[in-house]
Amino acid sequence: MDNSDLDIDKPTQQAEIDLVLAEACADFMSDHAGDDPLKLALSAPKWPNLPVRLLAKQIEGRQKLSSKLPSWAANPRLYFPPNISQEQASSEATAHYKAKLWPWYQNIQSKVKTIYDLTLGMGIDAMAWAITKPTLGYERSVSLATITSHNAKALGADLIVHDYDFEADLAQISSKGAVNLIYLDPDRRSETKQRLFDLEECQPNAYEWVPYFLSRGQYVVVKCSPMLDLTTALRNLPTPAEILALSWKGDCRELILAFDPNHPRQEAPFYRAVELGADLDVRSFGVSGLALEPGLLASSIGQYIYDPGPALNKLHLADSCSVAMRLGKLHPKTYLYSSDDLVAGYPGRVFRLVQITNISSSEVQAVIKAQTEVKQEKVLKAHVVVRNLPMVSEVVAKQLGLKEGGDLQLFVCQVSKSLNQRDKVVLVCKRIA
Repeated sequence: MDNSDLDIDKPTQQAEIDLVLAEACADFMSDHAGDDPLKLALSAPKWPNLPVRLLAKQIEGRQKLSSKLPSWAANPRLYFPPNISQEQASSEATAHYKAKLWPWYQNIQSKVKTIYDLTLGMGIDAMAWAITKPTLGYERSVSLATITSHNAKALGADLIVHDYDFEADLAQISSKGAVNLIYLDPDRRSETKQRLFDLEECQPNAYEWVPYFLSRGQYVVVKCSPMLDLTTALRNLPTPAEILALSWKGDCRELILAFDPNHPRQEAPFYRAVELGADLDVRSFGVSGLALEPGLLASSIGQYIYDPGPALNKLHLADSCSVAMRLGKLHPKTYLYSSDDLVAGYPGRVFRLVQITNISSSEVQAVIKAQTEVKQEKVLKAHVVVRNLPMVSEVVAKQLGLKEGGDLQLFVCQVSKSLNQRDKVVLVCKRIA
């Protein structure tokens, strides 16, 4: 499908939205919701009275965003912009967290008069912010601004959309007479559509605008790529009040820098790592400053194994979290932790230890067979991960005679010799929901 980001005038874009969402087209999209969009587009001559290629793009967008934006994908009144706009958009889960569950925002919310989203895009975040405060969004692409305005109205979101650059309203946005929250999600694509990570390369340039808005007494929130070199960014920015890493569905999705105009320059940020569950349950760990604590070595390998989540790893908080939660580290360089009693709320994956074996196909397979209900299983399955050993997970799985899958997790790792006669072992585990 075509990924180009079109920029047509407002009447043309609105006419296209009206056409695609007309009753006959809506029925077509409903009837073909599960079809292959590319095959549909190629079969357009079958339906000469319908704009099938446009409808195929809409079906493609709904399919791709069904996990990221489930309520949007299920809403027949919404229109989806080109793929390039969808890629950088927040998920519903992360947008909801920032607007409704994030302690930093909850603490300043009463002080904020208006929220200005200066880089609106699809408006996922802005529509979440709009539930809490009057929100205005700026989008330079007239076509995308038209689409987002339509979707906001269809969703009942109290969002005002401007189809021009925010600098045109700079005096209002940065007025010292009102305390506002400025939200920046810089465009992380170059003119040739290459991915960008450094804030200086993204537009607008956060290195220039964050100090400007802070000097005028405004709060500023910057959404960054999880691939951002945080050390470099902090060297070029005022000290954030908080650094937030948001993980959802097994990946660190967002890195957020939150700035408070009253935050003392010499005071270190608060670091917060958050894991969002499927039902928006929140597991988090936070610490003021970043005085990294070495993990306390375990005295034994307990019944439960803890694998740090992506947010903890992004902020290098795995050891500090283990100290706070009284978990023992299995080796100074192996970021796996253990306890005899189950510790709730850990921002990562938690497993029950089934057995410890050597790195031996016969030993591992015997344990897996004992845990498998179907005893005559021809192909043994498990999820294999290597930690702190010069091995490749896929190669080790093959050597152990295992296929990817099943409900067992194998950590092939190094542990302290005080914990086991051999320091290279396999921890056979079952995940705890």
